[in-house]
Amino acid sequence: MFLIRFLINVLALLVVFFLVWHVQGDNILVTAVIMAVVLSVINVFIRPIVLLLTLPATLLTFGLFAILVNAALFYLAARVVHIDVDFWRAALGWLAYAIVSAGLNHLALYE
Repeated sequence: MFLIRFLINVLALLVVFFLVWHVQGDNILVTAVIMAVVLSVINVFIRPIVLLLTLPATLLTFGLFAILVNAALFYLAARVVHIDVDFWRAALGWLAYAIVSAGLNHLALYE
């Protein structure tokens, strides 16, 4: 189950790399795997703390601030992997990643 979700995340990242960010190079697959690992670590260790610290802003904006938090963490993961994108392209990449990942998870795990 973990391996299937990990492969789905790598595929979703490849979609973001090619369609949204237009990343080119020789080691795109390796970069996608490394970014999937970095995203996993960020989502396990950093995301809960950041969401807890930004809870008042999230409540005041009826949850919309959580979108910015997720985009910022996706931007952080891209910067760790040395992909040069600005914040708004990272936010667009996060949105595409979330949609593709949710669709692929639904097809692979629930059908």
